[in-house]
Amino acid sequence: MVKSNGTYGAYNLTQCDGSLLLKHGSGTWKGHFWPGLVFVIWGLWITYNSFQRYFQSRRTAETYTSRSWYRLSVWNGFEPWLKFLGPFAGVWIELFGDHSEYQSLICPNGTFVSDHVHNWQHSSSYIGFILSGFVDVVGSYIELPPGTEQFFNGLAFFSEGFLMVMHGKHEMFDGLVHQLLGWTMLLGALAVWLEYPLRHNILASAFRGFAVILQGVWLCEIGQMMFAGSKAWNPITGGMNPHMMAPVAFVWLSFGIIIFHFLFFLVLKGIDSWRAPAYEVLPLSSRTSKTNDSQRSNFEGDDSANEGSDCLDSPPSGVQESHPHADSPKKHSAHRQQILAALQNLKPSPSGDSKAAGRKRNEHIV
Repeated sequence: MVKSNGTYGAYNLTQCDGSLLLKHGSGTWKGHFWPGLVFVIWGLWITYNSFQRYFQSRRTAETYTSRSWYRLSVWNGFEPWLKFLGPFAGVWIELFGDHSEYQSLICPNGTFVSDHVHNWQHSSSYIGFILSGFVDVVGSYIELPPGTEQFFNGLAFFSEGFLMVMHGKHEMFDGLVHQLLGWTMLLGALAVWLEYPLRHNILASAFRGFAVILQGVWLCEIGQMMFAGSKAWNPITGGMNPHMMAPVAFVWLSFGIIIFHFLFFLVLKGIDSWRAPAYEVLPLSSRTSKTNDSQRSNFEGDDSANEGSDCLDSPPSGVQESHPHADSPKKHSAHRQQILAALQNLKPSPSGDSKAAGRKRNEHIV
């Protein structure tokens, strides 16, 4: 922790002229709120499309399979290109834009510019997302090895989390809230890497959406606590109280997002049940091994690129998805006939009395 005399542990934070740096820049409200809002929107996008994909898989009696990214109806490759190009704007803002110019990293005497180092740390956190976006763009046109997109996406969250956890801060309260932020980023990496082996589990997809939303919400909350002028969160007027209440606020927000996820799922499920035709509701036959085995082969790809659903050449259907039985009414009808046939196989065989009665009717006719 940086002390009031400008020291960091056994080291001094000095300016280029050799004087002690007594006050280090800690950011702004908008510097935390707007990036946080981006992650909130991204997390909602992941959650919404995951739930919609799950509902469609239930209607068509197919195995749910998550995707590393989702399509926009007006532009299939919107998310990969936005993830690839968007972080460049963040780098520009950190080094050239909103603040005084921070692109200078080395003093004339050869030492680092102490007041600019943290901006270079922030800008470096965008590199992983640029790389992940580039991989997604490539994977939208060609088939990549299974799990490639998920690996680089998780690496992006891990790299920004590592930088944030190691990010030195002046005050104890400032360091605590940013350490919690770093943990949310590492949680995002864990969620992405877990979703791939659990790609048929909707809870794994919901966990990824939760982690991304939590990162965004906590970023916004940091801006509100530190830069909105609240006396309650001011460590000078509040002493240790802000430091003690920050983890409480973090837990409250976490549970709030979990409750929101559950209610959001129920709302989308209700809308889906109201819109879906009666014959598309999940039948009993979808639980039989015969029907499941016949459909599972279409969803056993190792990742979204491997199964072809993330390639732009494959036609989108429904909500940013490609299901073999969701392309046309004819395929729906064929699938319905398969379900009816499976139901016929489930019917019990005629009893002994029924067989005897049938033989008597046949003898009478003869």
